[in-house]
Amino acid sequence: MCGRIAYYFDEEDFREFPMLEKFLELTSDYNVYPTKPVPVLYNNGTVEMVHWGLIPSQAKNKNFYSFNARSESLTEKPLFREPYRSKRCLIVVSGFYEPHQLTGDQYFFKPESGVFTLAGLWDTWAPRGTAIMNTCTIITTTPNSIIESIHDRMPVILKPEHYDLWLDRSAQSPKELDHLLAPYDGDITHYQVAPFVGDAKNNGPECVVPYTPDSSQLYF
Repeated sequence: MCGRIAYYFDEEDFREFPMLEKFLELTSDYNVYPTKPVPVLYNNGTVEMVHWGLIPSQAKNKNFYSFNARSESLTEKPLFREPYRSKRCLIVVSGFYEPHQLTGDQYFFKPESGVFTLAGLWDTWAPRGTAIMNTCTIITTTPNSIIESIHDRMPVILKPEHYDLWLDRSAQSPKELDHLLAPYDGDITHYQVAPFVGDAKNNGPECVVPYTPDSSQLYF
């Protein structure tokens, strides 16, 4: 799964992607969890901060949401089927966290430079009597060789050469898109981070600092 992300952008991150420069205005968030807003590039070319957790359009409240969508079930589950056809997006992050599936230790994964662009789906939730709200989910897939020893899922990470196809609203067939949902084969930097990352109230640059047990007294 992918249940925590971080974003802390600078100008170098978007040198090749000027359409994302609006995100430079964001206040950095080093511990983003579901229901918080995340930076999204829609498939209509606009960018926005969007509620993380896809809420079914017919839902009466926010209590039911899906922050991850398994790539294997996108065409099977009604919640994901239509967004997969026509409401795909990129979720822009500096990195993501995964807990070790046996020990619970927290690990941080980031690109060697720049940002990760995660494959996402979005939809509109408009319950009667409330304002329209867009929501999104992160698609996950099987892990690559780097992550498989830590967790059995990872987010789908898209390379720049795949952006146009993923955001192309005319591409609606799984045959056109499914090959993009493979485990990421690019470079990833990863390391253990402090246990306090698991507590949502902890948020700051120290969340993404490499951690060893004897460094625990340095924070909090």
